[in-house]
Amino acid sequence: MHNAVSQYQHSVIFSSSLPDEATWAVRLLEMGLAREAFSILRTGEDSGIVKFWEPDRFEAIRLLARLGTMKTH
Repeated sequence: MHNAVSQYQHSVIFSSSLPDEATWAVRLLEMGLAREAFSILRTGEDSGIVKFWEPDRFEAIRLLARLGTMKTH
């Protein structure tokens, strides 16, 4: 049986509530991602990219939606 895992990425904003990569990592762990399943790359002074790997497409869409709501906070 083949268990495909897809990579997803989402732009993030570093803000007062999520000021750095470490704080984002804690939030992603709280959302249910395993530490080995994501990476965070700073792309600017207050922006970055979260890459994560998820075998379940519906779970990935749920995570992307949650990340989308966090961009405005």
